Amino acid sequence: MPSETRSAARTVAALAVFFSLVVAVVGWAGSSPSVAVPLSVEASLSEAEREAVEQVRTEFAAALAAREADVEAVDTLSVRETGQLRRSLNRAHVSTAARLGVAPVPTDSALAFADGLRPLDEQSPYYTMRWRTGPLTPDALAALDAIGERFHERLEEAGLPPFRFVVSSAFRTAEHQNRLRGVNANAARGRSSHEYGTTFDIAYTRYRFDGDAGYGTVERPEMPDELSTLAQLWLAAQLDAEERAWGERMAAEHADRLEALLGRALVDLEDDGVLLALREVRQPCFHVTVARPLA
Repeated sequence: MPSETRSAARTVAALAVFFSLVVAVVGWAGSSPSVAVPLSVEASLSEAEREAVEQVRTEFAAALAAREADVEAVDTLSVRETGQLRRSLNRAHVSTAARLGVAPVPTDSALAFADGLRPLDEQSPYYTMRWRTGPLTPDALAALDAIGERFHERLEEAGLPPFRFVVSSAFRTAEHQNRLRGVNANAARGRSSHEYGTTFDIAYTRYRFDGDAGYGTVERPEMPDELSTLAQLWLAAQLDAEERAWGERMAAEHADRLEALLGRALVDLEDDGVLLALREVRQPCFHVTVARPLA
């Protein structure tokens, strides 16, 4: 969707939200205070407007169904591709991290004084993160963006909207790593590549859909002339909500197909010498280490 159209859609949705708030606060009508009924745009629609709304919703549902068919058409990772995601085992990650990363930080309290680390981008269009995910080196942050760009390219090639992946772990202090050894059998017994700030984990079972109002990942049907401006505002907000629900369902039901697109992006970048990628078995994540200076 062109940026101008997307901006207009956001404005429409924002106005719809504003109107709903006004209605919630002051919009009551009735023959007397004891028989008060909340105003409802949907309830006030004429028969012709109802038919027009139903037509728009039917067209939009068909567009969402077509996008879902595109998701289902994505092949899951093959045995060969899964093998490509296990070419670089833990020893290679640790040696590469030690060469490119910062000195390990002994305690959590010392992390605030560590040099060479930067926080992850909370506004990234490519990824979201767990609460209190640690920082990374600039090279590792650049690798994250490279993964996001390549992942979104593959999504677009498949005819899919942009989903974000979840960074589940990043930098760990030695103290943090020791705690993990007590509760996570998959945690490295020796020095972990996470202690150098060059390594992060990406959950391959969790994805986020950017369902901001008016995002416009699925083309909206044209609003019928039969609808008043108020009804069009209301309907635009309804379509946004339907698309958000659709995206969240796709992320939950088809995580294996999104994983395949993300995994192929990682294989491409490892082939290009940008990173090392390891698909974990005990934990549902890709273990990723930047392989050369990028920043």
